[in-house]
Amino acid sequence: GALLFLALIDIEFNVLHGFYAPERLASDVGLSLELAINIGCLSFGVFTLLRMWSKFDDGAASSRPNASGGDIMTGTEATAHATLDVALSQAASLLSLDPALARAQADEILRAAPGHPIALMLLGAALRRQGDLAAARAVLEPLARSQPRAPQVHVEFGLLLAAAGETEAAIAILSRAITLRPAQPDVWRALGDLAILAQRPAEADRAYA
Repeated sequence: GALLFLALIDIEFNVLHGFYAPERLASDVGLSLELAINIGCLSFGVFTLLRMWSKFDDGAASSRPNASGGDIMTGTEATAHATLDVALSQAASLLSLDPALARAQADEILRAAPGHPIALMLLGAALRRQGDLAAARAVLEPLARSQPRAPQVHVEFGLLLAAAGETEAAIAILSRAITLRPAQPDVWRALGDLAILAQRPAEADRAYA
């Protein structure tokens, strides 16, 4: 069911935004491949549901705890996770190209997976890029508190604070992101720019080095 729902969400999103127009499919191999994947997911989802329904009496065995105390992931669940990953990747790729579409995609993902932290981060990032700083903050600030060890969440929150003119707070949050993941050249440059604004030339030199 989750597989079918996520595949239908992706297809609905693409249809509503004209991505499946014949001329666009003809010129975009990646989009044609995505359509084929969606059709395959729908077909597999229907097949899996029918098969599981026919074996309903044996269904309890699929949720038997494993040796480590967790649950065994079924093939359908694994495929649903893969479909969600595709949708998240698509939303991330849209951020720099079309923040409005990225926001719409993130909203669709959150309808299927409420509270998903990556989808929330993408939503906040899209809102920031659209200039809706208040809405972005409402998403990113609590997310940064709930995800203290997620560097990209702190990057997005720090860039939001910088855009809002909160230089000191932005430096603190971006420094936290660097602590979590030092190899982030763009974040180092942002820290250098903020250090200049804060009249800290020595810190700017270290960031730019």
